[in-house]
Amino acid sequence: MKYLAIIQARCGSSRLPGKVLKDIAGKTALEQMLDRVSKSKYVDEVTVATTFHREDLPIVQLVSGLGYRVFVGSSDDVLDRLHKGLADLAVIAAPYDTEHLEGFPVGREPWAAMLQPDHPLARAEGDSIPLSSLVGEPLIVPSRKSRIEAIRRWFGEIGAEPRILCEMSNYMDAAALTSLGVGISIFPQTIGVSNGLVVSKVVIQPSRQVEYILVWNRGQPPSGLTREFIHFVQENLRNDGSR
Repeated sequence: MKYLAIIQARCGSSRLPGKVLKDIAGKTALEQMLDRVSKSKYVDEVTVATTFHREDLPIVQLVSGLGYRVFVGSSDDVLDRLHKGLADLAVIAAPYDTEHLEGFPVGREPWAAMLQPDHPLARAEGDSIPLSSLVGEPLIVPSRKSRIEAIRRWFGEIGAEPRILCEMSNYMDAAALTSLGVGISIFPQTIGVSNGLVVSKVVIQPSRQVEYILVWNRGQPPSGLTREFIHFVQENLRNDGSR
């Protein structure tokens, strides 16, 4: 069995654009990472995954010139990489394609609003806000079609229509836009942004949650370390449930 390491790299960082190509001691940051990972005794092959955006073409040129394999796909499309065999497992939000994927739930999170700190809703007391307070506000939402449809149905329950300003696949990029005052982001409360640039509040009345699923390709039974990792996760979930 061969073990493949995938390094995800792109130039579209909101905080330090092009950081993977910045020089560090005579080599780019990406080259430094490739050098270190390729020396691991646990890795047989190293692949760099990036996007098809024009700004990421220098990454493709650099990596191919160094003799490494490079995969170019849509940004943040973890399912695309799973289907192409570039990843063995993925954690995605339900619903999912049960015809081609197999998996099990690993967690749930509430939907939350990310706000600029000086926004009136951010200054209001409490760590939650009613959905009705977001009616008419410019919203930044996840780009996945099922998520947008869920948000529209959610607003529909209170007789309103969401004012969707833009769609983002990455919640950190959405948080960056929120910090600049572009709009309010509605995303699952994944990790929370504790950098002081945005305020996160759980959306209630009515509240909604997102269920996360650990998935793999149906018809390709996990083996080796992948199977052991799945068993490890399942065991931990059972232990958490028994407490």
